[in-house]
Amino acid sequence: MYKATTLNLIFNGVGALIGLIVVGYVAYSALHTETEPLCSERYPPPTRFALQTSGGQATGRTIFTELSGQVVYDKGLVQMRGITVSAGALNAGASLDVGTDGTLVGRVIADLKTPAKMLRETLNLSGKVTEPQLRR
Repeated sequence: MYKATTLNLIFNGVGALIGLIVVGYVAYSALHTETEPLCSERYPPPTRFALQTSGGQATGRTIFTELSGQVVYDKGLVQMRGITVSAGALNAGASLDVGTDGTLVGRVIADLKTPAKMLRETLNLSGKVTEPQLRR
């Protein structure tokens, strides 16, 4: 079983990766002029996932205003549920599974407040840990 410091590093690393990807993607979407239907017309409302475990709780430091969630490690499979990330104008929720072979399956729902409007994007994460892919 991982020590609390290792879980902190994994959790903060994934949170930082999600935050950077979301900020970059939302900024790109805000500047991109392609006409598309509103997100609310294309996607269902956000879904929150939760997983209760009998394991302990780990604490640590992070660069985010808020970073929380549940992580389960079982026989090489890592499951992250109810991940919430907040930093200024950015709020994001995510769930992520990392398979024993490094396969990624996850979803990120991000909101970014701008002076003009609120931007919302739902992103699907797939691929491998070494080559993650993010798609609408």
